[in-house]
Amino acid sequence: MASVRYLVFLMWGYYFLQGAGGNPGFHIQSLQKYLKEVLNFTPTEMAAFMSMLILPWTIKPLYGIISDFLPIFKLRRKSYFILMSLLAAAAYSTIYFLPLTQSTLLIMLVIAAIGIAFTDVLCDAVMVEKGQPLKITDRLQAAQWAAGGVAGILIAATKGRIAEYWSLQDAIMLTAGAPLLMAVFTFFFLKEEPVNSVGEASRQSWGGLKDAVKSRTLWAAAIFLFLFQCNPHLGETFYYYQKDVLKFSDVLIGNIETVGSIAFVIGTFLYGIYSKRISYEILIRSIIITGVIGNLMFYFYRDATSAYIISALNPIITIAGFLGTLTIAAKACPKYAEAIVFALLMSLYNFAGRLGSLAGAKLYEQIGYPNLVILSAILTALMWLALPLVREKKKDK
Repeated sequence: MASVRYLVFLMWGYYFLQGAGGNPGFHIQSLQKYLKEVLNFTPTEMAAFMSMLILPWTIKPLYGIISDFLPIFKLRRKSYFILMSLLAAAAYSTIYFLPLTQSTLLIMLVIAAIGIAFTDVLCDAVMVEKGQPLKITDRLQAAQWAAGGVAGILIAATKGRIAEYWSLQDAIMLTAGAPLLMAVFTFFFLKEEPVNSVGEASRQSWGGLKDAVKSRTLWAAAIFLFLFQCNPHLGETFYYYQKDVLKFSDVLIGNIETVGSIAFVIGTFLYGIYSKRISYEILIRSIIITGVIGNLMFYFYRDATSAYIISALNPIITIAGFLGTLTIAAKACPKYAEAIVFALLMSLYNFAGRLGSLAGAKLYEQIGYPNLVILSAILTALMWLALPLVREKKKDK
C-alpha cells in the first residue's frame, strides 16, 4: 500500500504542474486581455469563448472510461499521463509557431485543455483509489489544492506583467513547459501495479459502475454539487468589472490575485487540519453559510484597498465550500470505477459552473454588478432547502 507521504508528494507535484499548465496557466490574463482588447469581445462573448475551453472538462467521464477500461501496456494511469501531457504541450507549442487567428487559438487551446483535463482525471483517480483505503481523501485533496494554490501564487504574481509586456503567444509558450514537465514527473515518480489483463480491468470497472448506479449516496452528491455550482456568478465578467468600472491595471489585478492565492493556500492547510474534526452534517452547513458570506463580501469590492482585503479573507472563509464539495464527491465513489465516477461528478460540477458563469455574464449586462452579487448570495442561501439530500446521503453511508 502506498505511503501517505508518497501520495501527498504525488498530489502536490501533479496539481502544481496542472495549475501552471492550463488550470489556469500563465497565459490566462493575457488571453482575457487579447479577447477583450484585440478581438473586442463583450463579457458574454468572452464567457462563451471560455466555455468552449471548459468543454473538455465537462466530458471527463469519457477519459475515466478510457483509462479504466483500456489500459495501455497494462497500465491504467501512467501511460495516459505521459501521452496526454505531451498532447497538451504540443498543442500549446503549435499556437506559438502558427499565425495567431481566432480559430487556431480556439482549436489548439481546446486540444490542450483535453490533455490537461485528462491528466486531472488520472490524478483524481489515484487520489480516490489510494486515499479511500487509508481514509485520507480529504487530506489528499487539501494537498492537491494547496499545490494548485502555490502555482496560483506564482501565476498571479507574474500574469499581470506577462499580460502587460509579453505577447499572447509568448505567454502560452511559457505555459507549455508545465505539461512537458508533468510527463517527466510521471515517468520517474508514478508507481502503478499493472493489471493482469484488459478483460479483468473491464470486468472490475463494470462492477464498480453498477454499484454507482444503485448508490443513493452518489445521486444525492450529484444533485447537491449541481445545484450549488449552477448559481449565477461573476466568472469572467469580474475582469470587465475590474478593468472598466474600477479602472484597475493588469499589473494591479495580478497583485491582488497574488494575495488571494496566498490566502487560498492558507485556507487549504486549515481545511486539511480541521476537516477531520467536524462532522459531515456540519461540513455541509458550513459550505452553504460560507458560500453566502463569500458572495456578499464582493458587494464591497469597490477600490484597490477593499480588493486587497476581500482577496485576503474570502478564500479562507470559502475554502470549506470548495474543498467540502470535492470531499463529498470523493466519498461517493465506488471501488474499481473511481476514475469514471469522480470524473462524472467533476464534469457535472464544471458544467454547472459554466451555466452559472454564462448566466452571470448575461445578468451582469442586464442588472449590473451589485445586484448580481446579491442575487448570487440569495440563491446560495436557498441551498439550505437541499439539506434533506444530505441526510439521505448520510443514511446511505
